[in-house]
Amino acid sequence: MPKIWSPVILAQLDPPQTTTVEGVYQLPKAYQHIEDLRVKVPSCEASHHGKYVECLIRLKVLALLQAFDHQPDLLSFHDEIREWLPNHCFDPPMEFTAGTEMIVEADEVFCEGELQDETLRVKMILNYTVLAVQNGAVEIVEASRPEPYPEPEPYYPGKAILETIRNLECEVERLSQDNAALHHRIRLYEKNLAGLKNALRKAENRSQALVKELMHANRTRQDLQEQLNKREAPYSLQKSPGITPSAEINRVGLGHKIKQLFALGRPAVF
Repeated sequence: MPKIWSPVILAQLDPPQTTTVEGVYQLPKAYQHIEDLRVKVPSCEASHHGKYVECLIRLKVLALLQAFDHQPDLLSFHDEIREWLPNHCFDPPMEFTAGTEMIVEADEVFCEGELQDETLRVKMILNYTVLAVQNGAVEIVEASRPEPYPEPEPYYPGKAILETIRNLECEVERLSQDNAALHHRIRLYEKNLAGLKNALRKAENRSQALVKELMHANRTRQDLQEQLNKREAPYSLQKSPGITPSAEINRVGLGHKIKQLFALGRPAVF
C-alpha cells in the first residue's frame, strides 16, 4: 500500500485549558473613556520539559481611547501568557520523545478594560488546547469494492432485545452529539452576551460623559448670565424716569407761592 509522510496526533490536552490574566499598562496621558478594546494572538508555542509542557502565548492589546479633547488615540501593548502543564493532563497519557512536536491552538480572547487615571487595566480570558504530534508514514488504504448484502440473519430468541439495546445505544450516541452541539452554541451565546455587555458599558460611559458636559455648559451659561445682569444694573437705574425728593419739595413750594400772588392781585414774579 502507498504511504505518505504526515503529522499524526498522538495526544491532546483534555480538557482544553482556560486561563484568566489581568494586564496593567501605563498611558502617556489621561483619557476620558474606552472606545474599543481588542486582544489578538500573534503567535503561540509549546515545548516539552521532563514531566511538564511549557506553553507560551503572545498577546497584542489594541485600545482605541478618546481623550478629553474628543480626539481618538490608538494604542497597542504587548503581553504574554506562560503556563506549565503536567504530562498527565494529556489524553491519552504518553511519554514524549525527541521527535514529538507541540502545537497550540488558541480561541478568540474575551477582554474587558477599565481606565484609572493614566493606567489601563485589561482583564483577558483565553481558551486554548495543545496537540502532541509526530511525523510518520501513513498508509493510504485503497477503496475496496462493495461487498454483496449478507444473507438475512435467522431469528433467534432474544434478538428483539439485542436490537432494542442497539437502538438505545445509537440514541445515546445521537443525544451525546446533540449535547456537544448545544454546549458549543451556549458558548457562542455567552460570548455574544459578553460583547453586548461590553457595548452597553461603553454606551453608559458615553452617556455619563455627555451628562457631565451638559451640566458644565449649563453652569457656564448661568455664570455668564449673572455677570451680564450685574453689569446692566447701574445703567437701568440711571435711565429710569423719576423725581428726586428735593425736586418734589421745590415743585410744591412754587405752586403755593403762585396761589398767594393771585389772591393778593399781584403780578407773579419768578
